[in-house]
Amino acid sequence: MNWKDALQKKLSQGYINDFNEVALRLLNERGRITAGVVYDNLPKKLRRIMNPTRVAMYLKRVPGVVYTGKPGKGGGDYILEKSIQKARRGSAFLNAVAERLLTDEWMPVEELHSLSLDLRQKNGRLYRDRLGQSQLINSLIKYGMAETTGGKTSSKNLIRRKQ
Repeated sequence: MNWKDALQKKLSQGYINDFNEVALRLLNERGRITAGVVYDNLPKKLRRIMNPTRVAMYLKRVPGVVYTGKPGKGGGDYILEKSIQKARRGSAFLNAVAERLLTDEWMPVEELHSLSLDLRQKNGRLYRDRLGQSQLINSLIKYGMAETTGGKTSSKNLIRRKQ
């Protein structure tokens, strides 16, 4: 039995989505966190069916989360992958992508991934990101800046600025 089957026996898909959302929000806000911090911030319905050890097991399987401790040993911290930290650099970055790259017409997601965006940061250095992460697309949709057709492949999936 693989870990996905084992996890889905313990939690339904809705609970797994709720857990992932809480974990990613905390990691985005605080940076480095432990499994205990995630457990303390879980909604009551999830806290009843979990414990800090189980939270650690689930956290390691959330897409985009990296464990900084030694495998098999407790006490490590969890952080977001570097590419996801870059894609979640803040609303200014997402707004710039929505304004400068997205139009009112549908375009393939592949085309958006091939574009690049130059932004000036506060310190005056040029910030360049290749926009190759699907996390960027998900963030644009989540914050209501874009809408997609939801195709299964990136060539069939189209994106445009939210109408």
